[in-house]
Amino acid sequence: MLCFSQEQDTSKHNLFKRTNNFFKERESDKEDLNYHGNWAGLEVGFNNYINGAGKIEEGFLEILPWKSRAVSINFSEYNIGLYKNRIGITTGTALEINNYNFKKNITLLADTSPLNYYTDTIHNFIKNKFSVVYLSLPLLFEFQFPVGKKNKRIFFSVGAIGGLAIDAYTHQIFKEKDKEYKNRVREQFLILPYHYGITFRLGYSFIRLFANYELTPLFGENDGPELYPFSAGVALIAF
Repeated sequence: MLCFSQEQDTSKHNLFKRTNNFFKERESDKEDLNYHGNWAGLEVGFNNYINGAGKIEEGFLEILPWKSRAVSINFSEYNIGLYKNRIGITTGTALEINNYNFKKNITLLADTSPLNYYTDTIHNFIKNKFSVVYLSLPLLFEFQFPVGKKNKRIFFSVGAIGGLAIDAYTHQIFKEKDKEYKNRVREQFLILPYHYGITFRLGYSFIRLFANYELTPLFGENDGPELYPFSAGVALIAF
């Protein structure tokens, strides 16, 4: 009898635990009534730029698009709901790193105005890139549409993004007598000290796509070719 009584108590205890889990699962399916934007995370894409005539640059700064990558670390996010949990404003901060991998075997000159270069006839560069780093701030208007489960949504956002240039450098890698050499030059290279442009974003669940277009040129007026950067890619990690 004692053994039977213990079995009864155990079964009641297990039933109670299962009932708790059931209600937790039901509670997790409830719709979140707060607005949550889609900004924070790690984004990776490809860079390029167009010239003043609206064409892909084919001058001395022509790049290899598939080797020119944009990396954005969106490390903070702030949200303001406007209509229920479906429309809102999202802002935050980001560290943007735009890499431009040159097609031609050139070296930029840091102490000339306007920007100049020379063609290297001695070294054949394995990597020859120019990088600009920005500390940026977005202002996004986001629209969300429930699909399937209540907390699964398709979202679309459009807005502006701008900030300050905090670093710029060239990075070259070449081989000489089977030995690899690296050369990095950190200079301002006459880039515009700030940037601003428009951004578009679209996604569902953990899938997030982005496209950015700069309204400001890469270099200051009369300091270099008139080039307007653009980028597109995906979020590898969405917070």
